[in-house]
Amino acid sequence: MTKQAVQRPRDSSLSVRLFHACVFAFLVVAMLLGGASRTEVLGPDIVALAALPVMGMAIWRLRTTFLPEWRWPLILLGAVMALPLVQLIPLPSFLWTAMPGRGPIVADLRLASVPIGWAPLSLSPQATWNSFLALLTPAAMLLAGLTIAPEWRRRMVFFVIGFGVVSVLLGAAQLAGGGDSPLRFYDVTNDSAAVGFFSNRNHFASMLACVVVLASAWAADAALGRTASRRDLALALAAVAIAVAGVGMTGSRAGLVLLVPAGLGAIALAWRNGVGRGKGWRVLAVLGAGFVVAAVLVQLTFGVAIDRLQAGFSQENTRLVAAAGSWSAIKALMPFGSGMGTFVPVYKMFEDTGAVINTYINHAHDDWIEVVLEGGLAAVLLLLAFVAWFGRQALRIWRLVGVETGPARAASLCVLLFMVHSLADYPLRSPANAALFALCCATMLAYPVGVRRQAVVRPG
Repeated sequence: MTKQAVQRPRDSSLSVRLFHACVFAFLVVAMLLGGASRTEVLGPDIVALAALPVMGMAIWRLRTTFLPEWRWPLILLGAVMALPLVQLIPLPSFLWTAMPGRGPIVADLRLASVPIGWAPLSLSPQATWNSFLALLTPAAMLLAGLTIAPEWRRRMVFFVIGFGVVSVLLGAAQLAGGGDSPLRFYDVTNDSAAVGFFSNRNHFASMLACVVVLASAWAADAALGRTASRRDLALALAAVAIAVAGVGMTGSRAGLVLLVPAGLGAIALAWRNGVGRGKGWRVLAVLGAGFVVAAVLVQLTFGVAIDRLQAGFSQENTRLVAAAGSWSAIKALMPFGSGMGTFVPVYKMFEDTGAVINTYINHAHDDWIEVVLEGGLAAVLLLLAFVAWFGRQALRIWRLVGVETGPARAASLCVLLFMVHSLADYPLRSPANAALFALCCATMLAYPVGVRRQAVVRPG
């Protein structure tokens, strides 16, 4: 007798449509309300609340869509989510008081005659709990991005491109309205720059750099006849130009610097996808010329970022001061860290009083350093694990030939841009960018298995 394959029942079409609609709506909410990273803003809490049902549905769908190659990335996600929760576990006094960096706190408690009892590893449990809640947004988007259909991931990318274009138009209106424009949606913001739906111009510029890459991938597909018409090519190139101009409108030095790898990556993406072969070289030339023209227009019309870049960083040494204080805290708190989200109170403990500046430092302005400060050795291991996964997966995607891996390659470039920007800022602290980052990671993991099996991998 021959064994008959047992097939898992498929989801009903209604449940599939409902899930996809919920994921798409979640992305819209994250982009519209997730432009700020400050804890007193209500928007991030709404986004985190919206993430819960999406995460639940995505986990349920993983029963039938799980692939073996997702195992380690999902274990890594679980470890990241577990870190702040572990830091909230109450510890006996003899244990937590013996941890590095706790001496001044113990001394203050004794001076105030406060009994020393059980306490968690985190020096600010509420801040650590808030950090866990902030992780719900990227976690839900990653899980949902793995389980939605490829055409819906494509629609979500189109939405991100459209959102970027609309945000630039909003930014232009904000500039026209000045610092008191009612179109600025946050009280704490850069009131002399275009910020779109964000509160921070650097975070807005980071998102626009990703839009440049995603729109360039769309242009490459259009040039190869993978989309409907020449209209798509024109729209994609227009989106690239608008996003580049938008970076200039933000006045962000980091955004201007990010345009270099974004532009080079976009050209490499188009070439790798086959645009440079045959008549497609014209499109590649137009794409390259478009970057040059847009850069010139930015300098002529919105030269704030270029002026600030030419002025150098000597006029604003906040990042250097924050980095020095953060390294002092890291050395004092290793190997356990201070607890996720505890940067502000901990930094004040280790701030160099001889280098105090008249600026409120709420982040290290280097998210890699800040995560290590708060998470200790465990955070170092998690960061190394993520970098190793990203490098291996990106190399694998870019080495494939003869298949349509353009979306995954574009996603890898966006992830790289966020990683680079995080060396000098904290763009992933805003839920909007965190959701986009997670969607790109999911795209890198979820490009079609059938395509992967048919792909030719170059040796070496």
